[in-house]
Amino acid sequence: REQFQSEIEKVLGYTAQTETRVEDVLVLKVADSGVGKLKPGRAGQNGRIDPIHGPDRNAPEINYPNNFVSVLAEALESQFRIPVIDQTRLTGLYDMVLDWHWQGGRWLGARGVENREANLNSIKKALLDQFGLELVPTNMPIKMLVVEKVK
Repeated sequence: REQFQSEIEKVLGYTAQTETRVEDVLVLKVADSGVGKLKPGRAGQNGRIDPIHGPDRNAPEINYPNNFVSVLAEALESQFRIPVIDQTRLTGLYDMVLDWHWQGGRWLGARGVENREANLNSIKKALLDQFGLELVPTNMPIKMLVVEKVK
């Protein structure tokens, strides 16, 4: 590993190390009113992933049948480009199909931050109403990979 890192530094001119930094995050939790809203996955069902869709579909949805809540957290993280920390403590498989009201523009707000914020709020409401889960904004220390150009 050290040899590989040394070669990357020598050939490409980059270094990388992990650091713990305090960052803005969204914490995924089970809401007080949320117990029992998630539908358990069915034994033997295919765990295929049909990821988040944008406005090209009639109804945007997150569709993760027979899957882990941590996979949902990862999808939300990649779409909103902010770390999502799964603190639900849910370890089983669930059928998760989430519908929400789309706020126009391309996914991640081609029309600006206001659409991105509106879509985040819309998804937060849908998560609470349909799954009993909440996304709570906070900041906390998280491990990050920091890549830097060698000086």
